[in-house]
Amino acid sequence: MATVTAFQAFDMTINGHRTFSRSKIESDVSGDARLTTPASGHLYFSFGDKLQLSGNAVAGFVIAPTLAVGTLVLTLKNSTGNDFWSREDTITKAGSLSALLSKINFYNGINSSNMAGNDSITGSQFDDVLLGFAGSDTLNAGNGNDTLDGGKGADILSGGLGDDTYVVDNIADQITENPNEGIDTVKTSLNNYVLGSTFENLTLIGSSKLTATANEQDNVIIGNAGTNVLNALAGNDTLDGGKGTDTLIGGLGDDIYIINSKTDKLIELSDEGIDTVKSSVSYSLVDTDGKKGINGGNIENLMLTGTANIDATGNALSNNLLGNSGNNVLNGGAGVDTLNGGTGSDTYLINSSIEHSQAEIADTGSAVGDIDEVRFDGTSLAPTDTLILYAGDTGIERVVINASKLALNIDASKVKNALTIVGNAAINILGGTIYNDILDGGAGADFLIGGDGDDTYLVDNHGDKITEGSGTDTVNSSLDDYTLGDDIENLTLIKGGIRGTGNKFNNIIIGNSANNIIEGGAGDDTLNGAAGNDIYLINTANDHKNKGEIKDTAGIDEVRFDTTEASTLVLFADDTGIEKVVIGTGIKLAADTTGTLAINIDASSVLTALTLIGNAGNNSLIGTDKNDILDGGEGEDILIGGKGNDTYVVDSLGDSIVDSDGIDTVMTALDDYTLSSNLENVTLMDGALNMTGNELDNIITGNAASNFLNGAAGDDTLIGGAGDDILNGGIGIDDLQGGLGNDTYNIELTAAGALEDDFTENSNAGIDTIQLLGASTNLLAVTITLDKNIENINAGGTGKSRLNFKGNELANKLVGNDAGNVIDGLAGDDELIGGKGNDQLLGRDGKDTLTGGAGDDVFIFNSTLNKLTNVDTITDFTSGQDKIYLSTSVFSAAGGAGKLSSDFFIKGTVAKDNNDHIIYDTATGKVYYDSDGTGSTAQVEFLILTGNLTVNDFTLV
Repeated sequence: MATVTAFQAFDMTINGHRTFSRSKIESDVSGDARLTTPASGHLYFSFGDKLQLSGNAVAGFVIAPTLAVGTLVLTLKNSTGNDFWSREDTITKAGSLSALLSKINFYNGINSSNMAGNDSITGSQFDDVLLGFAGSDTLNAGNGNDTLDGGKGADILSGGLGDDTYVVDNIADQITENPNEGIDTVKTSLNNYVLGSTFENLTLIGSSKLTATANEQDNVIIGNAGTNVLNALAGNDTLDGGKGTDTLIGGLGDDIYIINSKTDKLIELSDEGIDTVKSSVSYSLVDTDGKKGINGGNIENLMLTGTANIDATGNALSNNLLGNSGNNVLNGGAGVDTLNGGTGSDTYLINSSIEHSQAEIADTGSAVGDIDEVRFDGTSLAPTDTLILYAGDTGIERVVINASKLALNIDASKVKNALTIVGNAAINILGGTIYNDILDGGAGADFLIGGDGDDTYLVDNHGDKITEGSGTDTVNSSLDDYTLGDDIENLTLIKGGIRGTGNKFNNIIIGNSANNIIEGGAGDDTLNGAAGNDIYLINTANDHKNKGEIKDTAGIDEVRFDTTEASTLVLFADDTGIEKVVIGTGIKLAADTTGTLAINIDASSVLTALTLIGNAGNNSLIGTDKNDILDGGEGEDILIGGKGNDTYVVDSLGDSIVDSDGIDTVMTALDDYTLSSNLENVTLMDGALNMTGNELDNIITGNAASNFLNGAAGDDTLIGGAGDDILNGGIGIDDLQGGLGNDTYNIELTAAGALEDDFTENSNAGIDTIQLLGASTNLLAVTITLDKNIENINAGGTGKSRLNFKGNELANKLVGNDAGNVIDGLAGDDELIGGKGNDQLLGRDGKDTLTGGAGDDVFIFNSTLNKLTNVDTITDFTSGQDKIYLSTSVFSAAGGAGKLSSDFFIKGTVAKDNNDHIIYDTATGKVYYDSDGTGSTAQVEFLILTGNLTVNDFTLV
């Protein structure tokens, strides 16, 4: 302990008493302070703010009396805060505290503690906390809202004026409170405690099972965590059992029960006041145990507390049910009830119209997103009961019939706000308000009465009937086919809806994600099929005469002009999202079944490309400036494409095409069709057709049949397709593409002897032939080699052009012209035909057939011999005129270059001496080569021919 040596520096005597003043304590004094005073007399502590006499557990603020015995009065005075004497302060003198300090006076609010013994504590005019601890203490709090706790002994507690709190833990404690001295509370851990008549509130502490009884004042009785029995007696009491399973007895008066467990038991007899349950759990006022007055049967009101989604159920009395901020379900039951769900999306259950004979619902919640609903539900419903809602029923957004098998009705005509009213599977009559309602009858054949306002009707049964007064109204239909009634303006197809038809009004009709059929009818309609491939039906041109009506947003969509009048359908720039326009319904196809009416389409103002399709009549179809498809149908039609790259479907020689710009295409199934001068391309449809282009650079595309494609003038592209096609490029440098099938390419020779046109042939795409036309003036021979995917070439139409030909590895047929050609088959089993000139034919590898034709022809054998794979046949050999040339590298034993020696040639079947190398079997026409001339080595067949053959016909080269 630090000792202050200069006690006289702050030790003064005033009026014979010692005064310890804060102003006298030097700021540099550290440690504990000691004040020495006689044992008798008064010791004053005068501070300007809160006084706290405290230290530590070892040694605190020390008051050390100099006398062994005496009376010392400690007075704490003039401080402005709540002063306290803490347990860590010590008094260094033998004897008990009560022996040393005879009295502590508190002039200001204090907390007192550690006053062991039979203490006498007097409070101030402020809010004091008096703690007696052990011993039989006397606590006199004085004025202020004080707390008095005598501790373990048999204490005497007096609160005085103010709202005081008494802690009673001894049955011998005496508490004194005069009437009208404040709202006072007793906190007790005693069982069977009875609250005195001058006390208002009672709180049970601890966790024991306790029973407590209040008095006839307006009490607040609060239980502890145990199982309590709280008996409020008379008065407007509030009973809160706490956490346990409690029994709450309100008695006479307007009582309030605080419920936080469904297991709490309430006892309230009839005619004992207007009582209220405040519950944080779902609660029902219905007497469920069959005992009158038990569990809410005589309680009028129920209030839900907290934020949880909980429910409230009334009884046969006239209840007032109030929800919390959650989503509550309120069921008033019988009686004239007042229901208010508060904030949150609340549901009001009504079992029968008898339970709602006047306005009862007054929902005050207005948070964004709150949807409050009346549900017409329960087991007491009459088969055709009608729920009437009243003008005083406020705050409702939705009314639902929830009993699935009963034909129930709703009349909401008096309600002062818009509603959503929903029926069930039976036949309902739903009457809306004068506001913008939504009426959904459910699965039955319902009667929907919207009243005034812009109402929306959900129709899901062909038997649904709508009665509408005024406003701009909408039907949302899930039926496969729905037509608007006379007084409805708009139609939306929802899931399940396929076809929608308007009426005489200016309708707005909106489709769904399915492939819808939409018909606006008369009026300036707005039609939007939304997603899906939709069809718009227009009955007459007058149905679509003032402005664009079609506003489709997705899918491949079609307009069908199904008029029976000679007229022109005009489409506008505001008509958007259309891809196709058809004359006829598409079902019977042509409303004009005779084909005599002039039914036309003018789409020149539309801003997107269209497909326009006529019918059997003579139509005029005017396209857009985009890339359109125009198909006039069977009649003699006028097709006007505009500026884009248009496609015209022509099925009559009387069809007329007017085109001003773009690269345009004709699609036709007509035979011998010739493109007009302003069209570029043509595609053949079904059939073996002939087609002729024009002077432009055409693209002519065949079909799967055998076509004759003639490009005429221009640098054309001819595409043959799958059939056996003939492709004739005509004048110009053409690109010929045969495709599948056995195709023939008619190709002109240039003056230099080259091929004028290009051609493309895929492998394994048929047996294809190049037919050469025209004549070359080149004095030098030009060699033409077959493309690897072309099998044949025929130069018969080229006169005496000097041409030579080479085949490829395929089985070629090579036909020469009137000049002397060199025709080389290369590999493959080829057919070589020489024509009128003096030709040279080289079969090479393979089993070739050689025809020299007119002229002195030469047949050349210069490939390795093989009796199985390389034996050629000469079909027209003339001995003495045609020649057979044998390569010395292959026929080396037959001598050197020059004429074959007669010694080396023999007619017969085998060699007879050592120089018989060429053997001609006159019976079979087979020609052999024997390398040793004696027959000891097997002879090899290399040629078959007919007619005579002599040694003079052979020459070695």
